[in-house]
Amino acid sequence: MMIHSDCSFYRAEVLAYHGWGFDHSCWQGWQTWLEEQACCLKAADRGYFGASKLVNFTSDIKILFVHSYGLHWCPVEQLQADVLVIFSSFCAFHPEQPPSLKKRSQTMIQQMLGQLSSDEASHSTRDPRLMLQKFQTRSYHPVAWHGPIPELLNIEKLRQDLQQLNRAAIDLALLRSVPQVVILHGSADRIVSPAKGKALAAQLKCPYFEIPAAGHALPFTHTAHCQAILQAILQAILNQRLNP
Repeated sequence: MMIHSDCSFYRAEVLAYHGWGFDHSCWQGWQTWLEEQACCLKAADRGYFGASKLVNFTSDIKILFVHSYGLHWCPVEQLQADVLVIFSSFCAFHPEQPPSLKKRSQTMIQQMLGQLSSDEASHSTRDPRLMLQKFQTRSYHPVAWHGPIPELLNIEKLRQDLQQLNRAAIDLALLRSVPQVVILHGSADRIVSPAKGKALAAQLKCPYFEIPAAGHALPFTHTAHCQAILQAILQAILNQRLNP
């Protein structure tokens, strides 16, 4: 089911961008709650497991949700939002220091790329589905992930984006142009360390919320906790814009 409400009934919209290895369906737990906050949800899809989907703002009040690599594949023009909520994301994926940690991070990505290789010689050992299962397990930890991985895989899209993630770096000036930015991160994130979330918050001088016992899939495993944090923020922007 594609998440796309009839936004003609709402003056506020939330565009949501999932991370690498996810799809639009991960935002399903947000739709009803957002509608209760008078917000319409439009979830984009990168196309890893089926058709891709683009979304655009059409309402007066613009709110952007980005999860992990979603911050990097979200179109630049969408950053003309009133509020940007960043879940489990990063400025640059690989740490600069210490060198040993950077090398370990780079090695992990290279191993994942190896499972998505288009090299005919590697087909006998390539197992992209198993790699994605392991990735999701690490993403959801410490919450159990129950799967399954969708049958249809766009391996080329997964590979291209993983290569891009390997060298991705966000332009902080673009993020600073958003009037209000909020960062949420899980304390037990095994994909993007909380230190990266804290560093990004420090660079942007924005609020940072760290959720205990939550992993990389934070907005999908600890949805109610995230919603409790964001409710006052969303209501404040709605009240300000609707009752100037």
